[in-house]
Amino acid sequence: MFLVHPVTQNASAQTAPFIVNVGVQDEMKTRNLIRGFFFGTDVWTADALNPVGEGTVQTNPETQEVLPYTMVGTDVNGDGKFQANEVGVFSNVQVAGRESEWIAFLSIKGMKWHDGTQVELEDVLFGYHLASLAPAVTSSRFVKHLAGQAGSNYSSTRYQNINPVAIAGASVDGWLGGPVADTKYQFALKFIQTGPNAQFKRDTLQATFMPAYFWQGTGVRKVNGAIQKDGSGNPIPVHPDFGWAMNPNPAASGTNVYLNGVPAAGYPLPSDVTFEGITVHAGLLAAFDVTAASVGCPHDVTNCASPWEAQDQDVIGAGSYKFVHWEAGNFVKLDKNPDYFIPNRTVAAKTLDFGLRVPKVDSIIYRLYRNVQATVFALQAGSLDFIDWTVPPDQVAPITGDPNIGLKSSADAGFFYQSFNFERLPFGYINPAQGSNAPNNDVGRPFRLATAYATDKRTIVTSLLQNFGVAGHTVVSPTNTLYYNASAPRYDFNLGVAASILDAAAADSFYGAQGYGLDPPGACLPDGTGCRSLPSIGTRQIDMLTPQADYDPIRASAGTLIAQNMRQIGVNLNSKATAFGAIVDALNARNFDMWILGWSLTGYVEPGYVESFFHSRNAPIPGQNYESYVNTSMDTIIDDATGAVGQPAVQLWKWAQGAILQDAVYNVLYFRTNVFAFRQDRIDPASFRTDIGGDVWIYWSRILLDPAPPGLIRSAATLPSAVASGGSAPITVTVRKSDGTAFAGASVSITRTSGLGTVSPSTGTTSSTGQFAATFTAPTLTAGATPVSTFLEIQATSSDAGAARLVTVVITTFPPGAQFLTLLADTPFGNVISEGGASAIDVTVSDERGLPASGANVILTPSPSIALTPSTFTLDATGHQQVAVSAPTVTADTTYTITITATRGAVSGTSQMTLTVLNVPPPHGNVAIDTTTVALIGGAVVGTGAAGGIYVGLRRRGRKKP
Repeated sequence: MFLVHPVTQNASAQTAPFIVNVGVQDEMKTRNLIRGFFFGTDVWTADALNPVGEGTVQTNPETQEVLPYTMVGTDVNGDGKFQANEVGVFSNVQVAGRESEWIAFLSIKGMKWHDGTQVELEDVLFGYHLASLAPAVTSSRFVKHLAGQAGSNYSSTRYQNINPVAIAGASVDGWLGGPVADTKYQFALKFIQTGPNAQFKRDTLQATFMPAYFWQGTGVRKVNGAIQKDGSGNPIPVHPDFGWAMNPNPAASGTNVYLNGVPAAGYPLPSDVTFEGITVHAGLLAAFDVTAASVGCPHDVTNCASPWEAQDQDVIGAGSYKFVHWEAGNFVKLDKNPDYFIPNRTVAAKTLDFGLRVPKVDSIIYRLYRNVQATVFALQAGSLDFIDWTVPPDQVAPITGDPNIGLKSSADAGFFYQSFNFERLPFGYINPAQGSNAPNNDVGRPFRLATAYATDKRTIVTSLLQNFGVAGHTVVSPTNTLYYNASAPRYDFNLGVAASILDAAAADSFYGAQGYGLDPPGACLPDGTGCRSLPSIGTRQIDMLTPQADYDPIRASAGTLIAQNMRQIGVNLNSKATAFGAIVDALNARNFDMWILGWSLTGYVEPGYVESFFHSRNAPIPGQNYESYVNTSMDTIIDDATGAVGQPAVQLWKWAQGAILQDAVYNVLYFRTNVFAFRQDRIDPASFRTDIGGDVWIYWSRILLDPAPPGLIRSAATLPSAVASGGSAPITVTVRKSDGTAFAGASVSITRTSGLGTVSPSTGTTSSTGQFAATFTAPTLTAGATPVSTFLEIQATSSDAGAARLVTVVITTFPPGAQFLTLLADTPFGNVISEGGASAIDVTVSDERGLPASGANVILTPSPSIALTPSTFTLDATGHQQVAVSAPTVTADTTYTITITATRGAVSGTSQMTLTVLNVPPPHGNVAIDTTTVALIGGAVVGTGAAGGIYVGLRRRGRKKP
């Protein structure tokens, strides 16, 4: 067992190890780095393995600018030398007739594998070969013959247009005006771009390095560069013979050139050679089989009886963290790599200035909690420091009141969706090989369109997500305003339209002959009674694989809602609760009817992921076109978009979105608002970074995480939780010293991290009363629009006292005509009290017009129990009631969560706040203790709940305790 080691609050001396315990909902699936890096995998495997890997460059997470790392620049002017004005520049050769050339300069001296072995040129090239061999890495095709398209000879030659080239003037002025210091570890690679690809520098030019000595052939282990041998002096094989990706013969020529690909038919090695210290004997070298290697089988065998399983010691990378141990069903442990490669400032100043360093986190421990509720409880209890999954909407309010928990919110560029198996009827094609290219082959389109119209996305967003997200439309987030196609076809929820589509198919001479039938009288039952007939399956039950409720209650409920709606129009659909890993396995095997999952998308500005998900070249296993959608017209749009730049690229990617919706390939359910929770008493909130995809647990966060600051000042924020479309709401930020007195001159910043609306002013300083005032201006919504929840992140800092703990608040904007209540729960004497003391809660409820909600019934429910008087009441004409709080005697500081429910007519909702009762220690000597001292705690403003079709918003006010 690994224990949590709290970080000392003394910022000048970190004595305890800085260990970050991360809660995850599922475990990694493999230690095999080829499987993890070069094949489609899940987020849990990626989280465990990605910190182990390293390669050519880093990336600015917000702009996606490429930052130099081991690849330090490119030869822009084509003179073959690395010059100062080419440092950190990634471009093709800007010489007429040579535009297809990219010459990259790399410097790897001092970069070591986790076994202590120096990274070599061979390891760099091996990473590129693996990318070319792996079908999931689509960008690698642009260094293959004919860009890997029809007629390409790559599958036989395995030749990729990446080769070492000499640096001009290496002994004189080839490297920044001087000689190359070490020609073995400072070198150039020449790439030939073989097809149009606007993202060549971000994708094809880059690679993850892999230890060639470990993976090729039967592999060897090394320690500090020395091959590990048995008692007879022979190298100890690691795994079955996976074959050879690179030609080890320095005398080879032609397409079999040294360090380029071993042909699919193998390579006859004429004599023994030495490769990375390994003696390779003469004879026929088999070509590397990346699929077999990914499952631990010998080359040319993808399903062996006893596959090799990678163990802890086999996870060898050069990244910022070393893999230590995977205890299946329990945890995964990574340790900081103290020898993590940091390049020289002369070639990587931009990256160093962004923050590149050896991590301060000593260990990351991923702890498995399959139940999302248990994960949240573990964070509250202090067993976890970060939850690597968005907090469910109904859990946001309870944890925002905890001063030790911080929130980071962002709009997720990834999406949650439902889709179909096009290889089966009634979902797709009569002949899957012909796809959408042959007339009348796509029999499933009426069924898919009906499903889209039977999906109530508004209810998913308002009731299940509680407005923490937006309804899905295209496969591009509306926040990506450049590429999002707002005019693409929409299928708004309408069961009448859904039924009419299926009825029309039944009446059509072609579709009717395929098996579409009318909806018979009576309820549609699981045994097929009362259900309409569908092509190929009749009335049998359709299983839609859906994540289990304990894994993701939102998708589970969404699946149930879709199934219920489909039954109302006579379709025998069952939302089958299935373990996440089992759904992934079914997709990989193409063994399913329908499914619901989501895509986590990081690092995309343009929607290049569309190629992976919808291009027909990725339909065969193991591609990520799991639905097996085949449409050559769509393929052409994607290929043209990939090579285009500027406005033509924007237009083509928008056309692709329209085509996907026209064929109803994906039923995009929603884009959520990510809400990541962490212990801000252990982790400095300011050290997190968020990428363009809305993720927080990324490379730069793991590199830059710092222990929590000492917290000499405290901040709190108040604002309504609900506001009408186009309206405004006051925000008041209060900063106090640790003794509760006002702190003047603190710098305050208010940042909108997700949602819509503006804050003005967004920065400023506190007055003599310790307060800073700003105004939130709500977005203008159309009548009937989905309410919009906006997250605001508030940070107060002082040059003398440091940073206060982060405060996150949420305000929801409602459309015109919506009825809602606004609830303000204020603690005029603070919401931290000493045991045996007294406090008060002021409850004020108003309606959407700002008038007192007279007659509203209010109930306060505390957990654990604490005396509240009164705990139930009906509001008078003032809309206000003060509730007395009597603190009990406690054996330790105790936080009480108080749920406040307000109801008037059909409008109701809930909000939560916290009170903390302090255990007062006995006095020491003659030192008196003032038991009336009040500390202040702040929290977020969150409202939930809806009834009778009326929107409900609540607000509360509190204080933040560091």
